[in-house]
Amino acid sequence: MFHLYDSLHAKQFLQKICPEIVFPLPNSVMAGAPDFLAFICNYVLKYAPSIILEAGSGFSTVYIAACMKTLGTGTLISLEHEEQFTTVTKKLLKQLQLESFVSLHVAPLRLFSIRNKKWFWYDFESSLNHITQIDLMIVDGPPQKKQPMCRYPAMPLIRNKFVKGSRLILDDVRRSDEQKIIQRWKKEFDIALEIFEHERGTCLITVS
Repeated sequence: MFHLYDSLHAKQFLQKICPEIVFPLPNSVMAGAPDFLAFICNYVLKYAPSIILEAGSGFSTVYIAACMKTLGTGTLISLEHEEQFTTVTKKLLKQLQLESFVSLHVAPLRLFSIRNKKWFWYDFESSLNHITQIDLMIVDGPPQKKQPMCRYPAMPLIRNKFVKGSRLILDDVRRSDEQKIIQRWKKEFDIALEIFEHERGTCLITVS
């Protein structure tokens, strides 16, 4: 169903989508692995999701917006807790005339109570209060250093915005924390998942 790219072919594919961005990417902190970015772009171009939510902004934000420009439709809502990254991403989007496809929010990490435990996650409510359905969510944040299993809250906090067939793409699933998150989501939610052997590992989750 999905083409798997090696690093070289992923870069070539991404170069076609947004020729203005040249590898190696200038800020590694803001950059996903090329095969992960290519996977996301392939998905967006194939399925044309109307509303995408992104947890953690960066070059993925720019590539998704470029795909939406190619399609002529779509909205990306991007949550980022680091204001400096938001500033850089906004500048790049403006330079490439892609800002009309992206709603980029500075969303500080704050505590939420989930199943009797406190979790840090993006302060997202005001950014999504007008959104009734999310077709695709991309989870590449918050950073692991903030809290063990720090990306776990994505599913329980956003689940009420998903419908049957909505999908979530989780990065870094080679890490033990992300593997634990996947297993916990499987126990708590009605989902199907598929693992892709990318550089850092990718999981595609489908909401049943």
